[in-house]
Amino acid sequence: MTLRYQAAGLVLILTLALSGCADRKELALESQKPGQIYVRAQQDFDRGRFRDAAETFAEIERIYPYSEWARAGTIMSSRSYHLAREYELSRGAAERFLLSYPGDEDAALAQHLIALSYYDQLDQKGRDRSNAVQAWRSLQVVKSEYPDSEFAKTIDLKIDLTADRLAAKEMEVGRFYLKQKKYGPAIRRFQSVVTNGFLDAVEIENSEGEIIEPDYDRSTSHTPEALYRLIEAYTALGLTEQARESAEILAYNFNDTQWYRYGYDMLQNPDAKPDSGGLRRFLEKFQRQTIRGKWL
Repeated sequence: MTLRYQAAGLVLILTLALSGCADRKELALESQKPGQIYVRAQQDFDRGRFRDAAETFAEIERIYPYSEWARAGTIMSSRSYHLAREYELSRGAAERFLLSYPGDEDAALAQHLIALSYYDQLDQKGRDRSNAVQAWRSLQVVKSEYPDSEFAKTIDLKIDLTADRLAAKEMEVGRFYLKQKKYGPAIRRFQSVVTNGFLDAVEIENSEGEIIEPDYDRSTSHTPEALYRLIEAYTALGLTEQARESAEILAYNFNDTQWYRYGYDMLQNPDAKPDSGGLRRFLEKFQRQTIRGKWL
């Protein structure tokens, strides 16, 4: 027998052995009561073997679908999959839980796990805007539908960071347009960041399919740069009044940021942009009046 056929035979033997182990495990679980399976899964969970725990918790749902243990097994399966970083499987279990037990006391936890399944992937490379949009929607549902839950009370930071990620995408597109001297599209993107319009465009549905308003009225960390870029775009178009309005907001709300300093430095050079001398004088006057308290 050649080495190649020996290797192929070994693979077949291993495959059959593993299949036999899986079948024996399944048969062993089916011979146990749901509480016993739960204890076994909990032991894996406590030892940090989250993938094994998730699979065993899920078996309760499969073998005893109408039992009280199935409810506990499903939510714990979602928790375990999440800790194992199996986010899609975690989300699937949480969605099944909400479908089967919408009024349960753990419904808020299930919705929170759905939100986390998107949120915890925000920093992963290759993730596009749609992942942040889904995180935003799911976090808003937690806050809207479960306002008295422990998750709603601690979720604001996650909401801020998700909004910041969505604003970063708007800024990225806006900068591209600005570099290409496509000032109209660039201005629309930067205005969207200043007004949070990019969030208003994301429709959020509650569990009954009704559209809910997002609970967000704060600036993101990208707002100062968006205002600075608006000054850039407006002055390039010679739209002095609009540039002044952006400069006023930047000077009043964000005078301690680098973007205010960049804007001020840019406007100090009369040859840098159309009518930048007038804008420079406006910023100097506004700084004297509102920041230094000198009304001259």
